[in-house]
Amino acid sequence: MENNSSSLFQQYLETIGKSELFSGLPVDLCSEIIAHSQHRTFARDQFLLHQGDVPRYTAFILKGNLITLRSNAEGDETVIRLLGSGETCMEAILFPHNGPSPISVRAVKPSEVLCIDAAYLTRLSESNAQFSRNLVNILAFYYRRAMQQIDAITIQDAQMRLGQYLLDRYLL
Repeated sequence: MENNSSSLFQQYLETIGKSELFSGLPVDLCSEIIAHSQHRTFARDQFLLHQGDVPRYTAFILKGNLITLRSNAEGDETVIRLLGSGETCMEAILFPHNGPSPISVRAVKPSEVLCIDAAYLTRLSESNAQFSRNLVNILAFYYRRAMQQIDAITIQDAQMRLGQYLLDRYLL
């Protein structure tokens, strides 16, 4: 049993080390991050977080897929991101006074997730420059992407939106 646990830990370590959020961090720090995590499984269509809840962890996807989405009072949903193995979500919780989540997170198919304690990651962001840079890079990327989407919706005509979609999907 101990060998199986050790093997699983090594697998987590390898996966985390390849991720954008934990890129460039030493192995011992990645091990510490795992120690502040909880391995959880989510069934298809199970919510990790509901819009309006206060998140307590950042989700690191080991297997499966998650979506982030927003919903209105009528229950209509808009998918924001599709996430897969090696990606994270709910990074914004690491900023103080962020409040309730503006999004929901749901499993698209059976998924395994490391739920990494938000308080621990907040302390890490305050003490580790590499982790902080990684976090800022991720958030800046999604901010730029959101601005492009807003431009596409409000400024570009249908032909330009289609062209941009095809470029993003197949060339960039």
